[in-house]
Amino acid sequence: MKLKEINEYEELLRSVKEHLLDKSNCIIAIEGFTLSGKTYLGNRLSKDLGCSLLSTDEYVIERGGNFYWVDRLNLSLLSDNINRSLQKNQLTIIEGICLRDTLNRIHIEPSLYVYVKSLTKTGGLWHGGLNLEEFQQNQDFKENIFEPDLSAFKYHLNEQFRPHERANIIFSRIDE
Repeated sequence: MKLKEINEYEELLRSVKEHLLDKSNCIIAIEGFTLSGKTYLGNRLSKDLGCSLLSTDEYVIERGGNFYWVDRLNLSLLSDNINRSLQKNQLTIIEGICLRDTLNRIHIEPSLYVYVKSLTKTGGLWHGGLNLEEFQQNQDFKENIFEPDLSAFKYHLNEQFRPHERANIIFSRIDE
């Protein structure tokens, strides 16, 4: 599926349903920056599609500190729960930050990646007005960002992941 930018929920739902036409046990991965609306979108889609939702936030075993987000997760339990859902032939939605890295580590390949891009009402600035390029170039900027935001920035800039460029669908939503 080619990259598609969508800003209306009903259009997103139609697009997801089209993608899932001949599939029953597959995974939809929803990712984006912290507080971008991933959980809200996951809850809404899981209700409308009648499927289960897993949030990586529920698998955090280490809070605090300053180490990479994925290293804080109970990947074994997450993997078990995803595989259990797939064995039941169920559609499953999983949402979280640094999701491609998380799923790569447990050898799970989603059928569809949806990236949630949160835009500010005033000026349409992306992810709360923070700037990826400024983060990459400005050491002072980096020192004022803490976990889990720090992991999200590093993940977005990693050439291996760049979820905002590699998603099947980008869902742009305006912050309320």
